[in-house]
Amino acid sequence: MADYEYWESDTGIASEDSVVSDKSIAGDDDDNMGDAEIYNDVSPAANDYHGYTLKETKMKNKLNKCYRKDEVDSRELDAVTVQGSGAVGFPLPTDDEASDEEMSETDDEEVSDEEISETGDDSDEDSWHIRDYQAPANFPDNMEGKSTNSNAPNHMLYRKATPMYLNVPALIRFPITIAEMTTFLPLHYCFSGFLPRMDVQNKGHNDTARMILSARGLDKSPDFEHRVHNLRSALGHQLPKSLNNLAANHTTSIGNTCSTWSPPPASSWKNRKTSGTMDDCLLLRLSHGVTDFPRGTDQGLLTIALVFAELHGHWDVMLSELPRYVAKFGLGPAPVMAPDADRTAMREFRGRWKAAHP
Repeated sequence: MADYEYWESDTGIASEDSVVSDKSIAGDDDDNMGDAEIYNDVSPAANDYHGYTLKETKMKNKLNKCYRKDEVDSRELDAVTVQGSGAVGFPLPTDDEASDEEMSETDDEEVSDEEISETGDDSDEDSWHIRDYQAPANFPDNMEGKSTNSNAPNHMLYRKATPMYLNVPALIRFPITIAEMTTFLPLHYCFSGFLPRMDVQNKGHNDTARMILSARGLDKSPDFEHRVHNLRSALGHQLPKSLNNLAANHTTSIGNTCSTWSPPPASSWKNRKTSGTMDDCLLLRLSHGVTDFPRGTDQGLLTIALVFAELHGHWDVMLSELPRYVAKFGLGPAPVMAPDADRTAMREFRGRWKAAHP
């Protein structure tokens, strides 16, 4: 059905209470006036209805009432009202039969993608309703690989951090900082691009291990140096494997995204109950267990989105929905990373670590 505008007076839509009631319309002898009398009524009453005659006002009220109720059917209006509808600026109402026929014809027509986009019928960002302040998700511990040994120095890292088999190359295809890598994806050091990028700035992996542990408050215990040594050793053993993985995949450029990373052989995931990578997870799973978020130039788009999601309690957003989430709340674009961003980040971290552990 086409959209119709209600008739409005200078002070708003005319109502049956302000001018005349339906009862008076039905019983008024003037309803039998001819077209000439309708068009030529110049009585003083015309000025009382903002330039319209009393008869026109009655018809407008009747039509307004029907249109507001979405009951535009000629059989529900008296003959004089229908006849006079053209005189008061309304299109003639259609019968049910005509409306059904038009609706059937419309349904049979194909609507192009462009038309859908223009009318807003597609699933745009405004139609994606995200409820604020949801109950926090209860993330189970990782119980595979090194996390199964509760006596291991860093078993809490392996239990709480983002699962190492999450398919981040497919999910995070925008630039991330090395602080974001060590904070939100520490167990992905087994992926091909992680350690080669860190190794450029930190030969020996001592500071890389410290970055990973300090982001989760695991550098506060008396044995933190033992924790650092244990993790540094694991990183050192992994680096040659990552370099071989890069060579096997004919990848020489690491870049500042995860898109070029490739997972290690499935055989390296000890106690892994299923094969292959995990395709998706909740966005806020990445910050589970994190106590110190990246700050300043260490903040990339991933940090901005995670902080915003935690602040507003958006616990049902998936990591795969991150680009759409960023667009919906205007969190982008991603901060531009300077060419020496990794070197600067490592230098600033060393200064913070020295201040915290004199």
